[in-house]
Amino acid sequence: MGIGTKRFNLMLKKILTTLFTIREPIGRLDFFKYGLSLWVIGILIFYFYMYRPNLLNLIPIDSVQKILNIIILIFVILWILFVFIASFILITKRFWDIFGKKTPAIICAIIFMIIAKLSKIIAPFLVIKGLLSIALIFTKGRTINNNIQPEKDNVGENQNTGEN
Repeated sequence: MGIGTKRFNLMLKKILTTLFTIREPIGRLDFFKYGLSLWVIGILIFYFYMYRPNLLNLIPIDSVQKILNIIILIFVILWILFVFIASFILITKRFWDIFGKKTPAIICAIIFMIIAKLSKIIAPFLVIKGLLSIALIFTKGRTINNNIQPEKDNVGENQNTGEN
């Protein structure tokens, strides 16, 4: 393996760890970068899904088109699930950075996700979601900015040894 491959593997591991684990809070810039990336890729997949009939018309066999439609539908459903989970985790990590504690961050992220879903059918929730999104991007965090150590699950791990 070359140096570029190692660097790519480390970068991919960091991205996947960030998107699928709630181990530590993230700052404003990382939250913005990951959120924007999910949004751009989601828009691209949406347009691909909307224009897929034009792409599939190039294939003349009906059975192949049906199979491709099923594969594309499964892919889109998996992508929606991926975006939902990754968004929830990113929002939880950002709230964790703002509040400094993990449990209130999870509760606030659940409330935010409910507001986000309600904003698609009730207009005032769209304004609330927009304001909360802007606040998540521009609010300074306690944990990242003040170098406070994030919460650890094993608080009493080193009590007997006297180590910090």
